[in-house]
Amino acid sequence: MTDRHLDIAVVGAGPCGIAVGAAARKAGLEVALFDRGPLCSTLVDYPPYVSFFSTPEKLEIEGLPFVTRERNPTRREALAYYRGVVRYFGVDVRLYHLVTGLERVGSTFRL
Repeated sequence: MTDRHLDIAVVGAGPCGIAVGAAARKAGLEVALFDRGPLCSTLVDYPPYVSFFSTPEKLEIEGLPFVTRERNPTRREALAYYRGVVRYFGVDVRLYHLVTGLERVGSTFRL
């Protein structure tokens, strides 16, 4: 992989990492999310029938509506929503990338 300047590097591509990535892109920053597994890997591991306790409005990212069939989103709806957030904001997500260290190089950092 070639060296590329990023304003922000996020280790983790779950809902919180995606929220940081979307906010950074909205602000015009270069951001990449690095995860050792799939997008939202924790949610992928949930049983298929799981529904969240939170309402969609509380899970929305950067004002992008989270539309669901029922009052509480399902695992499937959440996964689809978070994938959509990544596409909508053009977040650079690098899945199956294990970050093993962080090194300061002058005034920058190298993962």
